[in-house]
Amino acid sequence: MENENKKQLIILGNGFDLACGLKSSYNDFFEQRFEKAKPEKIVNTIQKYKLNNQGSVLNLDAYGLRDQELNTFNTNCYHKTIESKHNIIERYYKTTDYEHKINYFDLLFMATQVYMDSNDLSSWSNIEQILQEILQIIYEEADGAIFNDKEELNNKAKELEEKYFNNYDFKSKDAKVNLIKFILHIFRKLQ
Repeated sequence: MENENKKQLIILGNGFDLACGLKSSYNDFFEQRFEKAKPEKIVNTIQKYKLNNQGSVLNLDAYGLRDQELNTFNTNCYHKTIESKHNIIERYYKTTDYEHKINYFDLLFMATQVYMDSNDLSSWSNIEQILQEILQIIYEEADGAIFNDKEELNNKAKELEEKYFNNYDFKSKDAKVNLIKFILHIFRKLQ
């Protein structure tokens, strides 16, 4: 005989979390991830350096960005009991860990926040399309490219401007080319 108390929850489709009021949207995630970071400062600073493309993570300290921290989503809870003559006080502490390391996806998402209109970044389907176009730039347009100077990088970005990110609004006239230059910069080597 089946257990009549058995309950089952089946979730079909996407958006159930949002329909339940959970703060789990793209914007919510990155608001928390970047709560102690200034994306514009990081993007502008990173563009000034030749990156060490040997790993998947960059140490922000190496780029003079010690004041920038990213939320790791590791939360620690602490309990402390304070006893005095007349009473006992229970205190609970919650701390979140932050780090000075940034991965390339963080950099890409920061760059989209800096250069693109925020309305285009509110839906995950847009983010997936943006990532697809970024990957096309990296693996189809600039695969193996070595830019001898910033002028070559700028020229390549201008060449790609008409082909990519045409379904999105940007914050300024030059923002689209600047996003493409940033993508080329962080994934390609400058001689």
